[in-house]
Amino acid sequence: MKDKKEEQSGTLQTVSRAVAVLRCFDEGERSLTLAELTARTGLNKVTTFRLAETLFAEGLLNKDARTGIYSISYGLISMARALLDPSGLISRAQPIIQAAREATGETVDINLREGREAVVVSEIHSPQPVRYTLGQGFRADLRVGAAGWAILSQLPEQETENILAAPGIRLADGGDLSPVFIRSGLEKARAEGFATTEGQRVPDAAGYAAAFRGPNGTVMGSIAIIMPSSRNRKPERKELFAETVRRSADELSNILGSEQSVA
Repeated sequence: MKDKKEEQSGTLQTVSRAVAVLRCFDEGERSLTLAELTARTGLNKVTTFRLAETLFAEGLLNKDARTGIYSISYGLISMARALLDPSGLISRAQPIIQAAREATGETVDINLREGREAVVVSEIHSPQPVRYTLGQGFRADLRVGAAGWAILSQLPEQETENILAAPGIRLADGGDLSPVFIRSGLEKARAEGFATTEGQRVPDAAGYAAAFRGPNGTVMGSIAIIMPSSRNRKPERKELFAETVRRSADELSNILGSEQSVA
């Protein structure tokens, strides 16, 4: 007879395996056969079949009745709706980042902090033919790029140091980024109210970002502007980018804070 610990372990293993099946679709795959799911998960065919059928029954996978091929379901979108627009933040921020895009002519992102990473949750593309875009869901180490630096620069010192102490700081080109260099950039960001980097998250791209705060005053994320490095040369453009991210982040912080006060 299984004891309680063994039962919990088995339950957690089942959840982990179900997630593994869903992750088979991470790379943009629209549909997969049972054999393909089995190969990707590394599980046996019977286990994979049971997991896939359970996910199908729960509305998280679709299944073609004729071919038996599985595909990702819109049911996942329903589950993730609150995550995609937490507390309506993105809808409230849209006019702000739209104005930033119009003022600069460059791509503007909203990044939310998730642990040690910054995740793009909304993006308005530059109208210019040569542009940089990251895409919704793009995530990067907080220690790499303006979006992350803006967030890090506003965190409590000990929390920042704990994040900097983690191993494996990598640039877009695979090179290393030293904590000493990052600290210097964070100090500058604190003094100026924005962070700026070049070629860290995306090669040959420049970024400007400023952090915004949520209703309780904690740092939620950052608003960032990204562009080809070639369009980040003139002093007046640099000043425009810096002022725009500072103003945009302040506006969003004020909206989020004022709504909490009203509530």
